[in-house]
Amino acid sequence: MYVLSCIRADITQVIWLIVFFLINSLAFGITAVPRMNLIVSLICRQALGTDTTTNPYPPVVIGGYNPQCMVGDISSLTAKVASYGNIISGLLAIMTSTFLNTLSDRVGRVRIIFINTVGLVGAELVLVVLANSSNNVSSNWLFLAYFMDGLSGSFAVSMSMASAYISDCTAEEKRNVQIGRIHGSMFIGIAVGPIISSFIVSLSGQKTPLTVFYVCLVMRGISLVYLYFVPESLPKAGTLPPLRMQSSYASIGSRLSRSTLGLPTGIDRLNPSKWLDRLVPPGFPESSLFRRNVVFLLLINIICYSAAMSTAEVLILYPQIVFKWGNVENNTFMSVINFFRAAVSALALPVLIRLFRKPSQRPNLSQSQLVDAPTGADSLDRTLMRTAILCDIFGFVGYATSPNGVLFTLCGALAAFGAIGLSTTEAALTKHISRERVGELMGGLGLMQAIVRIVAPSTANMVYSWTVTSAPGLAFLGVAGTLCIGVLLTLFLRVDINGM
Repeated sequence: MYVLSCIRADITQVIWLIVFFLINSLAFGITAVPRMNLIVSLICRQALGTDTTTNPYPPVVIGGYNPQCMVGDISSLTAKVASYGNIISGLLAIMTSTFLNTLSDRVGRVRIIFINTVGLVGAELVLVVLANSSNNVSSNWLFLAYFMDGLSGSFAVSMSMASAYISDCTAEEKRNVQIGRIHGSMFIGIAVGPIISSFIVSLSGQKTPLTVFYVCLVMRGISLVYLYFVPESLPKAGTLPPLRMQSSYASIGSRLSRSTLGLPTGIDRLNPSKWLDRLVPPGFPESSLFRRNVVFLLLINIICYSAAMSTAEVLILYPQIVFKWGNVENNTFMSVINFFRAAVSALALPVLIRLFRKPSQRPNLSQSQLVDAPTGADSLDRTLMRTAILCDIFGFVGYATSPNGVLFTLCGALAAFGAIGLSTTEAALTKHISRERVGELMGGLGLMQAIVRIVAPSTANMVYSWTVTSAPGLAFLGVAGTLCIGVLLTLFLRVDINGM
């Protein structure tokens, strides 16, 4: 009965979650560019302040516009700091993301999103404190912000929880659309945020460049309060009697202590084959095809995720060096590409699915069986993935070769179609497993994404720091080459398995 009622209420519940992600991503978008510029200015202040007798530049305005910091050496140093920070954050996310995702099967998705958001607020607070500190405070304290971010599992935890939330109460044929709406709300927030940021900066000017961070903290606080009213998607989450709940936490804690850095239930459960056995139990005719698809979908998702994560900092640093962009230009660029991402995720994706998705081939199954019984990916899923990755490839090649800022922005708009790659692969993955295993799936996916967060951004940032004075676009070409592997992997996906 719960499944039936949840299906009837799925749109209502998803709207609750959409509003949360809109508020939270709006807060992120407001400080997306100022956050990187704050880091640049903190590093620049320390670098230029080491020799005051030979420093002809004016004092660095923390978080403000500093032309003296827009040089290759400072940009290279910033990329290195971001690389080390991503390593710290990624290592901590490995320890926490899998545990939090698995814990969500017991305590619910909303509670985990709350824990994650609190950690993100802590990271923002660290940056604000550093920005208001004296000149003698080392910029190495920036790593504390990365520490707080990783300790919460980073934003990947909240995104995986959104996918799990939707899969809890949405039929398989609707999951692409609903996950796309979540991603669309996120991109809308990130698109509108920089516009608000530019407006705030234009009003406050260089005198109070930190105003955007205070606004961000207020919005984060609002999102935390709002979470209290978001309905839970699991029927029995957090409803165990106190003694059983305490025993449940103790069981999870003991598994955490026996495992390596918080990975679930010990070394034995790290075996990929046994993990697949739990997600796709052997014994039914299509199990081997389902397992094969799960492996390829995980790889494709990781490639798409690495492309999205790897150049987050480079996309801000690169145009500052090549095109001499400031806060306003960077904010405009972020707004344009994220508006396109939002349009693709929230508008284009539902339209494409409505036009081209075939009707369900399982008319004899009940509504509850439609939610619980895995069906596998269909041909539209594969086409959407392939198209998204190809658009990403052309976009990243364009980033590296654009002679001016206008073409650079247009390439970002083209790459925006790649935003549906992540939502489509996540939705397709949930079609291969039963509903009660979604949390474990997202836990494993979160673990892999945490590892990618260590490798991909650090690699791209280091490549950029080494080549910023000679070939600054080389990092973009490297990402495009990696995405080509993703296109090849889509050729091995088996679709419409039940139809066969």
